[in-house]
Amino acid sequence: MYSTYEFDTHKEIKYTHMILGVNSPDSEDWKRLKIGVESGITTYLMVRDPLSQEDINRNLEIGVKNITINPVLQILNAVSHSPENIFSFFMQPEIKIAEESPELLYIGSNTYFHPRQYWVKYEDSKLDLTEREAALLLFFIEHEGRLITKYMLAEHLWGGFIQPDGIPKVVSRLKKKLGPACDLISSRRLGGFLYLRS
Repeated sequence: MYSTYEFDTHKEIKYTHMILGVNSPDSEDWKRLKIGVESGITTYLMVRDPLSQEDINRNLEIGVKNITINPVLQILNAVSHSPENIFSFFMQPEIKIAEESPELLYIGSNTYFHPRQYWVKYEDSKLDLTEREAALLLFFIEHEGRLITKYMLAEHLWGGFIQPDGIPKVVSRLKKKLGPACDLISSRRLGGFLYLRS
């Protein structure tokens, strides 16, 4: 656990930030987080593994808003395309915080997607997605029923720093992880992709 604080020469130390990094939070960790939130301390939780449903419920009660899943993997993903990205990743003025989004999305064919924790679940299977795969799936969901070209995906998800001809491979890798929902994303003969929930 890492904390930052402010000194006041006439008063006790006032903590301003708390970062708790664990593989998976236990009951003592949740007590620490609750104390931090209730004390008005900006509280961050960094975990290696996606939160269990029990932990998600605990967090709903406590209210930690700054949760990062597998920060090391996120750094590796950021650096994998271009090694100079590592410097821009660490030069961020604030800790990277997951975007606000629903906890669980139904994407069709008895398959669910957790956009903040980067996983899909169907039947008894739960598969982790990379940050890029999760962003790609969320883009399809947000544009359901609309034809998405590989140029749109290249621009929106990679800022144009990927050859559009490489997009079908990325989409194919994502579809393999979707199990019974893989057919909900279809390739179009004239180019592009279409996502339909049913």
